[in-house]
Amino acid sequence: MRATVGVALAAVAMACSCAGPVRSPQGEAERVAVLAPTPTPTPSYFIHVVKFRGETLGQITEWYTGRYDNWRAVARANGLAVPNELLSIGREVKVPSQLVVRQDPMPAPKKKRTPKIGARGKAGEQSPGEAPEDGSAPALPPLIGPK
Repeated sequence: MRATVGVALAAVAMACSCAGPVRSPQGEAERVAVLAPTPTPTPSYFIHVVKFRGETLGQITEWYTGRYDNWRAVARANGLAVPNELLSIGREVKVPSQLVVRQDPMPAPKKKRTPKIGARGKAGEQSPGEAPEDGSAPALPPLIGPK
């Protein structure tokens, strides 16, 4: 019975942050240790700096975490709301370390190839409307529409 009362008194002392001797009903003094709360660990992040125009939070998340679905956790860490918002060059994006599966930098985006209009292709071919090399009149452009 004495042990139960002492434990109950120790719990009350911890609840009201009282440190010091606690007297049991029988008059015996017991020392109660009050433990400080454990500090919460500060979250660690991998920092990505946006280097190319057109990078989005979703692309960055998929590259570093391996899953596009992690964009919400990355958005929370950066105060962003949507995964497809274009990020400005130089912006630092924090990716939570527990999600990171790769740390190599993102590659540059592939450039889109657009054909140049009127440029010569193979040797000997000519663009529509360009004069042939023999000095004769230029060929007519191709017909567009119904014949």
